[in-house]
Amino acid sequence: MTGVKARGIFVILLCFVAFLNSFSTIYAADSWYNTSWQYRKKLIFDNSAQAENLTNFPVLVKLTSSRFDFTLAQSAGQDIRFTDSDGSTLLPYEIESYDSSSSTANIWVNVPQVNASSNTDYIYMYYGNSTAYDSQSASGVWESNYQLVYHMNDTSSAIADSTSNEKNASKRSTTEPNYTSSGQMHGAQSFDGINDRFTLSTSTGTGLDSTTMSISFWFKPTAKLGVVSWENGSNRCNIREEEGAGTGLQFETGGASRPFTTYPSLNSWHYVVATKDRSTASLYVDGTLADADPATTKCGAGVTLSVGQMGGAFKDAIDEFRISNVARSAAYILASYKSETDTFITSFDIGQAAESTNLSENKTNTTTTIEWTTTHGGTTQIEYGITTDYGSTTDAISISEGTNNNSTSITLPTCTDYHYRIKNITHAAVTSYGTDKTFNSGGCPVNSSDQPNVKPQIRKESTGGLVKPQGSQQTEQVVAAILEPNTLDFDANLYDHIPSSSSLQPEPGQGAVQSGSTRKTTKSNSLLIGNAKLMLMIGNSKYWQQGSIHELWLKDHFNQAKILPELQHKPSIIALSYTENNLINPGDLKHPFKEERLKLAFSTDGQYWVILPTSVVDKVNNTVAALDKIRGYYMIIGR
Repeated sequence: MTGVKARGIFVILLCFVAFLNSFSTIYAADSWYNTSWQYRKKLIFDNSAQAENLTNFPVLVKLTSSRFDFTLAQSAGQDIRFTDSDGSTLLPYEIESYDSSSSTANIWVNVPQVNASSNTDYIYMYYGNSTAYDSQSASGVWESNYQLVYHMNDTSSAIADSTSNEKNASKRSTTEPNYTSSGQMHGAQSFDGINDRFTLSTSTGTGLDSTTMSISFWFKPTAKLGVVSWENGSNRCNIREEEGAGTGLQFETGGASRPFTTYPSLNSWHYVVATKDRSTASLYVDGTLADADPATTKCGAGVTLSVGQMGGAFKDAIDEFRISNVARSAAYILASYKSETDTFITSFDIGQAAESTNLSENKTNTTTTIEWTTTHGGTTQIEYGITTDYGSTTDAISISEGTNNNSTSITLPTCTDYHYRIKNITHAAVTSYGTDKTFNSGGCPVNSSDQPNVKPQIRKESTGGLVKPQGSQQTEQVVAAILEPNTLDFDANLYDHIPSSSSLQPEPGQGAVQSGSTRKTTKSNSLLIGNAKLMLMIGNSKYWQQGSIHELWLKDHFNQAKILPELQHKPSIIALSYTENNLINPGDLKHPFKEERLKLAFSTDGQYWVILPTSVVDKVNNTVAALDKIRGYYMIIGR
């Protein structure tokens, strides 16, 4: 049994390495659009309620002081850019309003696709470039099915179209209707209820005379009146109060179909959408389908669009008026309602706490190296000091988006306790801190019962490796330990002493047997059998001593002081060998112990024993090994 016993130990090492590697995480890193831009925010969408992909979807990005630091961008937002989730593909956008003095902005962005039922899709908003020019493209935001888009924030006598179609409408005069800053999104047009209106001379090319169409707007009525009409003789199309009774809201198409619903509450903003496909006319209010009727007749060509007068003159405000030549889906309409009520974007990435994945400390002499992982771009560093006021910082490390493995070294006075924490500053200029941690700078005296306060020899390197006992008593049993790198601060050797079994028995009257794994009233769970072997009672099972009992300690190489468990940074792998003779059962010679049931047992006093749960048997090399901080009595047991 003097051959190499490495195989069983190697198995444990492989298991231990696999255990550590199972905690590794790989993060995908999105590109950074351009290093001339200092900051970016991730805007995350909630499309979880819509079971439909939204393609070329116009999203309203509403900025406030709680979401965006206006001092980090140009005064009119000229440096703002948007990219897809890859971080680099630019997206078209339109700034409807931007007021840095009041810290408010409304920006429309064309998002290529938001996946169905998703709450994790996102885009990026970049800013922080003092030399950038305005790059917005209003017509690029509104895909070709939009025939006209009126934001209704006009102060002149025209209502401007944001699409490339340039279907601008004419107001009755500059103040009829009049601009008001109190719109649903930003500005709106206020109607006096007498004769205010705006018109488009011909609907040809707007989709109003097509087989499929959609018309949408926000309105805030003060009375139950009509809103919009486009008529050609008897071929009437309109959205108005219920004809006759006047108590509801109806969508009339071709003078026939009339989807109807209760008129929305007065003096509040509501979102109205009317759609028509080849067979059905539908009316939606606040993102929800209110009613639908069969519809086959379309409005005639050449009709005039009139907004503000239908039946009676509409009174109060209208905002965000649009016409499309397709029937928008229910999912599209609900997502639009959420976007325009500022609930579609669920996160503006205002900063995350400093990450500390895989945080570790390695000490050599009085230099402590701290390693940590971050996933957000910007800078990262360590704050440290002898109190939680810290007071000192390491140099800031510039980090990119994605996983970054960071490391910094600090040289400090010996044997001093320190506090430290991670400090991150993201590209969005948000500062965050990790939790408080503590460490000792090392070089402290080793405390032991026989040689207290003796300063040990400091290790010059810490590579770990196989350790065999020095000057131990010779037996047929092989003893070895594997130290992981950085287990100790000191050069060490493995001390092995073999006491007699009888010398470890309790004093008379202390109680010889403990029936259970928890010590309650007695101090021993072992019986001495034939003055040579111990029999243990652990729970309801009997275990028998195999081979010798070994008192094992790590001792500092310089002065032989015991290295206590609390000074051992990592557990070691302890291995004891056994022979075929050890497997003989003294209570039943015909039935030897089974190798696969062998375990390593441990005791601090040689009287009360516990099984090491990491025990592994190598039946090829006749070795039992386990992970533990080396600190007392060890033996193989079997049953």
